[in-house]
Amino acid sequence: HGLDTSFRDQTTTMGDIHHFAWRAHYLNQTVYLNARDQAKVAHWPASECGTEECVEAHTRVDVRVDIAEFKALLDSRLPLVWAGTSVANAHIEWPPAKDVLEDAVIPV
Repeated sequence: HGLDTSFRDQTTTMGDIHHFAWRAHYLNQTVYLNARDQAKVAHWPASECGTEECVEAHTRVDVRVDIAEFKALLDSRLPLVWAGTSVANAHIEWPPAKDVLEDAVIPV
């Protein structure tokens, strides 16, 4: 929790870099590369993952991306970027972080 918003804040500080986000919605969209990380922090809700250990563990993952959602995000934003639209005018709200229920999984 907070790592994604940290990246957002770093890129938006100067107001000259577009930063858009797609968020995973299901537990099995995150695949931990280290079994210890998965055993220790995978079940922690985003609202409780504020320690350095938890945040770092969440950087060592593969993510299964919903390609249709991601493509829709790019299709809606890239024409604005290519047209030279300012960061402020192309801005969209940051997707809210949600605590995901343990049974919220997508079929693989």
